[in-house]
Amino acid sequence: MSKLLLTPGPVTLRSEVLEALSTPAVSHRGDEFHRVFASVLEGLARIYRTADRITILTGSGTLAVDAMVYSLVNPGEKVLLINHGVFGDRMLRTLEIRGACVKVLKSEPGEPVNPDLVMNELEKGIYDVLALVYTETSTGLTYRIARKIALKAKDLGALVIVDAVSALGGEYLGVSDFGFDAVASCSQKALATPPGLSFVALSTEGVDKVFRTYKKPPYLDLALYLKFHEKLETPTTPAVNLLYALNVALEIILKEGLEKWIKIHEERAKLLYTALPSANLNPLVREPYFRSNTVTVFKVPNGIKASNIVKYVAKNGYIISTGMGNLKEKVIRIGTMGNISLDNLKDLVTIISNFINKQ
Repeated sequence: MSKLLLTPGPVTLRSEVLEALSTPAVSHRGDEFHRVFASVLEGLARIYRTADRITILTGSGTLAVDAMVYSLVNPGEKVLLINHGVFGDRMLRTLEIRGACVKVLKSEPGEPVNPDLVMNELEKGIYDVLALVYTETSTGLTYRIARKIALKAKDLGALVIVDAVSALGGEYLGVSDFGFDAVASCSQKALATPPGLSFVALSTEGVDKVFRTYKKPPYLDLALYLKFHEKLETPTTPAVNLLYALNVALEIILKEGLEKWIKIHEERAKLLYTALPSANLNPLVREPYFRSNTVTVFKVPNGIKASNIVKYVAKNGYIISTGMGNLKEKVIRIGTMGNISLDNLKDLVTIISNFINKQ
């Protein structure tokens, strides 16, 4: 019997999505592909809500973030990075390799960067780009104050680039109406599709900047993708079967309704945030306002290793994750995405509580 995935991604998939993977492949230069690709672009536009253009890449969410950085940041530009964890660190590394001059505002794990600090730094008026991770997968922190900060950055002439890999489909966000210029995400999280596809949605200003950046490797050049997308194609051979699966997954979400789909993730997360503290596992993110809907993170009691909880849970039919980096043995991470139910999560809470009570 297969175990149920409750990791921060990949996730357990619906049978309809899995069946779509077995659809015979077609030429990525033919009419049938054009039809499917157009449908996927339309579906993603509804999920992103206010994007001007969307690019689709074959690769993980990290590819989308890297492409976003290389396509919207020129070497030597000044970037203000809001960093809440491991994936903020990854964006920093990509920005530095790109040749950007980066100022980092970083908080303690689970604590949001003080928005006043960000505003004060932006007021200096020296930054070309503001960069942030909307939902930090390593800590379960969603920076919901980002819209206010982004709109301020825009007023001061900075572009705003956002890693929404663990947010899209599970959190309320837009592109233009949030003041964002580029938003990267992927297939295997709240969109409940197999891994292997990623996307960058762009505002009108973002599209303009994409065509003005230079020294970009072709696979990271979003301008090239935009040109090919005009004829409903991709620059290189895409993951055709994954696009079939994503198309079905998007149809499921939009039939349910995006607002309801986000609410489902919110309700799942609320169940865990409410129940697990009784087992002496408290959320890493102290302020409820900043707790993620999609990746819930809990501190393990002193003297207990996160990996031992994960192993015990696996023996009982569920796969969850330990922490990342310095938090590896200090927290457990539970995803609320994919084809799961509230009953599954209640069962998981009982299993974890039983383990803690035996220690």
